[in-house]
Amino acid sequence: MVYLYRRRGSDGAREIADALTVNARRIQDLSRAHFGNGVRGGDVVICWGDHFPPVNGVRTLNNVTINSKYSDALKLKEKGVATIEVSQTKPAPRQVAAPVDPLIALAEEAEEKFEAFLGGRVVRGPVLRDSLNEIQGLIGRLVQANHNPPPAPRVEAVQGEWVGRTNNHIGGTDLLNPVGQPDFYAKKEELKEEYRIHIFNGKSIRAGVKVKREGFANPHAWVRSFDGGWKIKYDEFKSKKKMREIAAKAVEALGLNFGAVDVGKKADGTYIVLEVNRAPGAENNTAVAYAKAIEGWLRGEGN
Repeated sequence: MVYLYRRRGSDGAREIADALTVNARRIQDLSRAHFGNGVRGGDVVICWGDHFPPVNGVRTLNNVTINSKYSDALKLKEKGVATIEVSQTKPAPRQVAAPVDPLIALAEEAEEKFEAFLGGRVVRGPVLRDSLNEIQGLIGRLVQANHNPPPAPRVEAVQGEWVGRTNNHIGGTDLLNPVGQPDFYAKKEELKEEYRIHIFNGKSIRAGVKVKREGFANPHAWVRSFDGGWKIKYDEFKSKKKMREIAAKAVEALGLNFGAVDVGKKADGTYIVLEVNRAPGAENNTAVAYAKAIEGWLRGEGN
């Protein structure tokens, strides 16, 4: 028996269970499997955004401990995946040292000039006159610099905008409706486009680009979620090799068998991972793509 396991409600898990041609069931409580006897040897459990203690003889996919979005971001960075910057506290402007006081610089110049003058032979004439005029001008600048206040330390502004996030946010709701006490902060990236790349066992099984939803009055300028007025367009979209590579690397870095990776394209053309979804939506034939991949895995393909 194949179980699509998700403790909370999930249309995606149900749609994939329906799309599978093998004997499959969407389940929220594994203890209810086999008429309340629980899962047993020979069963397959596909964890759709959940995990459970291993059971002898039960094969699993994505049975990985659920971490916070913050921890995932740190893990991705640790594994060398280009991703968003995160911080437990909101970065604040910092005070940096004041520039060198002009008076100090002039005093050092005057010291050199005086040493050169006093160490040389004094001979009346144009050379001495020019030297004295130079020293007199330097002394005048020293007097003026002494009248001016010393430069104050400057404040260095925080680079970029940092936004509050919750550890288990879904669909960018914490960005559309900011919370008073964020769990962590993420640096906002200026992105030209965003994509969703579905990875299964290291390969892309489906990919799309995020576009504005028709009929939505005011799509959010940069929160490209469904509630923000955006959708994923899969038809006629073809992913690039670099998108697929960074998405596959992100899924592998988190120890997952599959995941839907949100990838952003920066102004310089490079790609960055925004997050990895363990229980993505399965709309627009995405369920069929996952069902096909799961059935291939069950047959031993790509294992």
